Amino acid sequence: CTSGRCERERAAFATCAEEHVYAVIGHLAKIADANCQAEVERYRQCRTHTPGATCEEEDLAAIRCASRHVLESARAPPAG
Repeated sequence: CTSGRCERERAAFATCAEEHVYAVIGHLAKIADANCQAEVERYRQCRTHTPGATCEEEDLAAIRCASRHVLESARAPPAG
């Protein structure tokens, strides 16, 4: 790979990632709601009991859990 080509590919990837980050987080939140009940509940309890808190640790735990589900489904053999 020539350095100019790689730089263009990196820039294109970064642009795409920036444009779609909120959609990806939204999808991960839906997956977390469906598959990560304990993590989502801890996040909701944090937000309820600590108004104004970002509850970042709990939020990240739910997103990590959802990410694991996505990766595991990618490795699973096709159904059927």
